[in-house]
Amino acid sequence: LQSSYMSNFLQKFKGMVTNSGTSMIFINQIRNKFNFRGQTTQDSAGGYAMKFYQDVRIFMKKSAKMEKKMVTGDGEKTIEYGCINKIYTKKNRYNSPFIEIDIAVVYGKGISNLMSYNTWLESHGCLKRSGAWYSILLDDEEVGKVCGANGVLKFIKENFELIDAYVEANGGFKLVEAERDEED
Repeated sequence: LQSSYMSNFLQKFKGMVTNSGTSMIFINQIRNKFNFRGQTTQDSAGGYAMKFYQDVRIFMKKSAKMEKKMVTGDGEKTIEYGCINKIYTKKNRYNSPFIEIDIAVVYGKGISNLMSYNTWLESHGCLKRSGAWYSILLDDEEVGKVCGANGVLKFIKENFELIDAYVEANGGFKLVEAERDEED
């Protein structure tokens, strides 16, 4: 019944939305079903009506926790302060589907711009890992060596002008507006 109503609704409104130059966004949760002989266990509500009328289907899934140790009254505890989300398209009528991106979301602040720089440096071969140590290379010259992923973020924060100038000189990317006192 829900699929029938959704199909009737989308038939009427998709043309009007397209002609008016606006975008309509449906936020829909995934539901799990029983696994039967290797078939997928996830499905979206609304059935095929939603899948047929959509121009772009975007999936967002939490892939890792961002944690740090803090000293509390009960001793040292590990606190989750954010998460890394994997976002990808399953259907895209305007571009190639299945393009993935990882973004870091810091709770109470939003998308982490420092993590965006970290991802850019990784994808362009500027971070070389050797065990727990990372070498940061700009123009094939080592400008820093740090321990751990948090060390890389700390290096980016401390040397922001240098990293930002290098990224801009090599194509750059657009950031989300943020305050400069961003943590990790």
